[in-house]
Amino acid sequence: MLDSLSEVVLFNGYTCVYRVAADVAMYVVGAPHENELILMSVLDGMYDTLFIHMKDQVDALAILEHLTSVLLLLDEMVDNGIIIETTPEILVERIRNEPRGSKKLAKAASSAMDKGLDKLKRALLS
Repeated sequence: MLDSLSEVVLFNGYTCVYRVAADVAMYVVGAPHENELILMSVLDGMYDTLFIHMKDQVDALAILEHLTSVLLLLDEMVDNGIIIETTPEILVERIRNEPRGSKKLAKAASSAMDKGLDKLKRALLS
């Protein structure tokens, strides 16, 4: 795991924290009053968990190959905007212990995609 290389920006009134790793940019976006350190802990937890789970290779191809695990990770970290867990070791165990073809994994991935698409649509239309 690497030291935090996260950056903080304000964009259209939102607090954004981002990190670039290889050919991937990861963003965590919060309300204008959101604490940057909290957002950064979510971003670092996400990156560190992916770094461990993907065996030190966090790039676009690896993320696409492990997309269901990435979506499950997001679902395990945040629920309806509430941060649940950011500890990489705990998150890695949660996404590794999930059986490959399970209904829970498919439901979590579908739910995460639906929520993400809804929020993206609202953001683009506003």
